[in-house]
Amino acid sequence: MTRNELWAAAALLLSLSFVLEEAFALDPTQHRLIERHFWHLTFQHPNNRVIVELHWRIETVHSPSLEPLWKHPFPATTVSPAEFLYLISHGARHHWFRLKWLGDILTISERNPAIWQESLPLMQKLNMHDQVVQVLLLITWLLPEFPLPEISSLNLTVTKQAQFLANEAIRFLADGNYPEITGKFPLSHRLRILRYQRCLHQRYRMKEQFSSWLTRCLYASNDIEELQLKANQQWLYPWLRLPRLVFRWHRTRTQLHSN
Repeated sequence: MTRNELWAAAALLLSLSFVLEEAFALDPTQHRLIERHFWHLTFQHPNNRVIVELHWRIETVHSPSLEPLWKHPFPATTVSPAEFLYLISHGARHHWFRLKWLGDILTISERNPAIWQESLPLMQKLNMHDQVVQVLLLITWLLPEFPLPEISSLNLTVTKQAQFLANEAIRFLADGNYPEITGKFPLSHRLRILRYQRCLHQRYRMKEQFSSWLTRCLYASNDIEELQLKANQQWLYPWLRLPRLVFRWHRTRTQLHSN
């Protein structure tokens, strides 16, 4: 979807009673900022709980190398290696805490067992070796009987990083305590997630890693949603980021002590 089609599609979903998760996007003065610094909007229907994500780009903050490849015509009859690797990249970023993402990989593999071999050249180009090995190890742990290609037959090896990524995903699946589900972020979880993300981001160039870090630091969705600055004031968002972090930390600390 192009940016020109984004807001027309958003209006259509709203007219069908879907609720926009990013409420700040309802303000037209925020649209240019959203188009520039974000990559999707999430809609959910209050009755049947159906979720629709509108993407006008791949997550450039997390998957910059796949961005130029996201040009598949619609409707698509087959899954391309670029799309397959994007699904793996997206699931890996979230520790595979939704089994649906693994179900998508399993379904694609069942329909086209050769997709793993077909994806190898692009996987090597994007340096996604560890993510591909991670999902192979994860599926083997969940469904040992599923007919997956052997890791050795794909000329892949179980590196220390790939094993760590797989073990962390298995741990979150087994314990069911992923922060996106529980809403709890104890220090031990934060440290493990930081290490996990560092392993994922090792495949990016330093410039890409810096761009990712800078974007997340300067433009946060909760700042945009709570402040909703007008177009001529939006240059203030990065400057207000640090004071707001300090204020939230102080407020949380005060609430904990008062209880």
